[in-house]
Amino acid sequence: MKTIRNILQAKSIEGVFTIHPLATVYEAIALMAAHGIAAVVVTEGTQVAGILSERECVQKVALKELPIKKIKVYEVMDDEFRCLFLDTSVEECMRYMTEKRKRHIPVIENGSLIGLVSIGDVVKEYIANQAFTIDQLQNYIAG
Repeated sequence: MKTIRNILQAKSIEGVFTIHPLATVYEAIALMAAHGIAAVVVTEGTQVAGILSERECVQKVALKELPIKKIKVYEVMDDEFRCLFLDTSVEECMRYMTEKRKRHIPVIENGSLIGLVSIGDVVKEYIANQAFTIDQLQNYIAG
């Protein structure tokens, strides 16, 4: 069974981008744009405080026409999340993301943030696993 460890090992991005809760939404958007990412983990010290994604920036800031240079990250971040562990199965992660409508989940090891998994990462792993299974079945049937 594939795990979050497999997803992180396959990702080309090293590390995870973080931002402080007191930073402005503008600073967070600039960070995401500079690195071509869709979300940042909000941290205070070594503690994960939330996730800020493009979704929150659009739904909670832009659509309400709030001033992005004044609104703080903690005011709009998603603080209802859970963290994943390296041994969490891909299936469990996918189930959680689907049920809770989450697109990004932080990964921790020994209490420290070590990565961020997106729904795209999970779907890519799931498709690869399905393709492998189909290939194995075709080889078995063909003899």
